[in-house]
Amino acid sequence: MTVIIDDAGVGDPVGGCVIGVLRVENGCFVWDVIPVRFFQEPLFRKRLYLEEAVNVVLRCLEKSGIDDGELVRICRGDIFRLVKRRLAERYRVEEVKVEGELQVLVEEAYLNYLHGLGVPREILTIESGKERFIRLLKWIYDAPEERLKLAKTGWRSWSKLEKWGRKLAGK
Repeated sequence: MTVIIDDAGVGDPVGGCVIGVLRVENGCFVWDVIPVRFFQEPLFRKRLYLEEAVNVVLRCLEKSGIDDGELVRICRGDIFRLVKRRLAERYRVEEVKVEGELQVLVEEAYLNYLHGLGVPREILTIESGKERFIRLLKWIYDAPEERLKLAKTGWRSWSKLEKWGRKLAGK
């Protein structure tokens, strides 16, 4: 039996990070979120999002019914640095480039999560990247007094992003 693990949203300015697990044999998909507070101070500086990634993955694996010794294919992303070490204690772990079904499922879960935070569907796109980043940053600064709490303000680059976001929003 095999499970594959991927993430979405770690590079976007809004919300936390979605982690998804797909059991290949039966198509069972489970996902959970590293909350945005782990990408804000003081937790971000302490890199506690890496520990939380371990907790989220372990919860998802438990829900998927994985057994010791099974094969776990995991995305190469930095968010999984500690996860890989922890999983190697119980499972056979392979780093892979995740493509296909799981990538789509995790992206869709992430977009639904963002919508649940109040981000309008019309500014969300399935493709991550520059366009989505800019739309999300502008959305934050259209109403910063209520939306900054949803932003990854712990990033070192946030002061520059703040200036850019205010400019995008015409403020």
